[in-house]
Amino acid sequence: MSARFLFLFLFVLESSHAFDAGFLELKSSRALKDTTHYGVTVCALCRATIDYLQSLPKIDTAYLRTKFNETNGQCQGNIVKDIVTFLQANQQAGINPWQYITAVRIIASSNTKTDLKEMFKSESHFDSERFVGGSQLLMKRYQASIDSIQNAGNYDQARKTFGEMLHTLQDFYSHSNFIELNFTAPSDVLGQRIFQTDEFASVSVRTCVSCTGSACQTQSNLDENILTKKILTTGYFIPKGLSLILGKKPKGKCSHGGSFDGSSTDEPIGGINKDKLDSVHGHLHYQAAHMAYLGTVKILQEFRDKIGDEAFGLFLTLKKNLNSLVISIDTACSMADYVELAKNISMNIVSQYGQLEFAPYNYILIAFTDSTAELVVNTRNPNELTDAILRLDACRQRNSTSGELYYHSLIEGLKQCEYGSVIYTFTDSPARDAYLKHQARALLRSKRAVIYSFMGEQMKRRSLVLTKILPDLIDPLDGKNGDSDLASISGGLTYPITTNDQSVIAEFVLRRLEWTRLQSIFIYKARSTSGLFYVDSSISELHLDISSMGEIINISGVQLRQPNNTLYPLVGNFIGTKHLYMWKILQPVPGVWRLTTSNLSNTFDHDVQIQGKTSLICTSNLQKEIDMNA
Repeated sequence: MSARFLFLFLFVLESSHAFDAGFLELKSSRALKDTTHYGVTVCALCRATIDYLQSLPKIDTAYLRTKFNETNGQCQGNIVKDIVTFLQANQQAGINPWQYITAVRIIASSNTKTDLKEMFKSESHFDSERFVGGSQLLMKRYQASIDSIQNAGNYDQARKTFGEMLHTLQDFYSHSNFIELNFTAPSDVLGQRIFQTDEFASVSVRTCVSCTGSACQTQSNLDENILTKKILTTGYFIPKGLSLILGKKPKGKCSHGGSFDGSSTDEPIGGINKDKLDSVHGHLHYQAAHMAYLGTVKILQEFRDKIGDEAFGLFLTLKKNLNSLVISIDTACSMADYVELAKNISMNIVSQYGQLEFAPYNYILIAFTDSTAELVVNTRNPNELTDAILRLDACRQRNSTSGELYYHSLIEGLKQCEYGSVIYTFTDSPARDAYLKHQARALLRSKRAVIYSFMGEQMKRRSLVLTKILPDLIDPLDGKNGDSDLASISGGLTYPITTNDQSVIAEFVLRRLEWTRLQSIFIYKARSTSGLFYVDSSISELHLDISSMGEIINISGVQLRQPNNTLYPLVGNFIGTKHLYMWKILQPVPGVWRLTTSNLSNTFDHDVQIQGKTSLICTSNLQKEIDMNA
């Protein structure tokens, strides 16, 4: 590792020249008393949430109003948990509480990530008197958030862009002299227009005088003319060691300040940032943080006024419709008979999803062959999706001998869908665009979608031939590699289906509809399995699914041992096909359970998934497989 690379690496870790990001928690990573970007954002979102709930009929927010306590820009206690608890107890409002914490986290983390992605971009932080560029960037992202909702109905992208915009807005109060000029309310410029040249100091105007040590904390280092005329300025930030490349700050200008700011030792010495309590203007840190909070609440209200209450509720996931239903169907001629099966299953899926209390926000259909992958429909109306499925041509193009554009179709669906969506894919061919698999995987992780991949019976034969011919370009999509199979990674399944399987598939879809209440407990892919899992008292149902691309020939090889060491009766107590077996266990006994499987298929591994139905809210990440022989 070169010395220069090491320097930059350490710089990224140590020098977020903004409010402390607070990447992982509400509390600061530098000091427990510092206010963070994350904390300011979460607190303002909670304030906006309470205000929104208060406007709904039959909702009494008195409890939340008493729990809400903003101090120094951050909320005291755990107001997010209080809101979720409140939403759970007020189901009559028709609000699904399960995604709220995720939406808050997406917006707040998009804010904090700006420090890493745009560290040297002065406009992103209002550094170096970039008032025009900073206000332009802020307005651009603010309008992009509105456009994502009003033009594309893409709330997931709107949340991310809005979070990025908030970083710049909040840095304005920490990096400028707005607080030192004794303004008592947030700026009316931010998000509304671009700063005019007469509102901030020109490059030739002196803005600071030198200060060192404690003097910077006790007396102003701003030029008297700046204070008298209330002229805005921000500190210049030039990373230490890079002044030969980036140049020095203009004569007489304020520095950002801090140990990583190379300009802070050039006259005028010192700085004006209020990022944390031990910053050069740390005595004003809490005032800046509080003003950043007020400014964030202000722009959230303006955003709500702009997009309307209905859209704002969806933005905060405070409405029934939260995620997307995506169906992707291969329409090559090899699928001629299978397309009709896929259409029938798809229409049944749409019908069942439409009956949910928390139905999808939008319905998306993708059609693909060996040469195209196109969006057929993206609609709020499930009937329009059904009509589009019925219109699909079962033989739009002769089937290719080298596979289909499976990953193109998956990426198109992932770009269109909301966070936490469900994707059903239908094909009987391998993917000829395996080079896009990593891009699809990145989008899948970002959207936290779940994929259910239904395969035609020709899949195994065609996969075997094509992977031998084009091993680097073809993905057989057979689910053999659990580390890279996207359906397995997402918590979904890959398995073949036939016309006779429709009733079982319908039951499978029905069981998975309550995705917000199902928490993954045990996921594994192998020929044989023996592992422990834990059931607590909150779990009212256990769902055990075992599937394989090969025929399951030895279902008696599955044993489920209860905490009292007795075997749960599995044989004769299932719903299944030759590729899929499902069990539902009501009121499972709390404690340690053990699942054992062996030799269920002659040639293929089998997928095991155990999910628990619970009223608790959980978050999880799939990790590498564990040793199941313990």
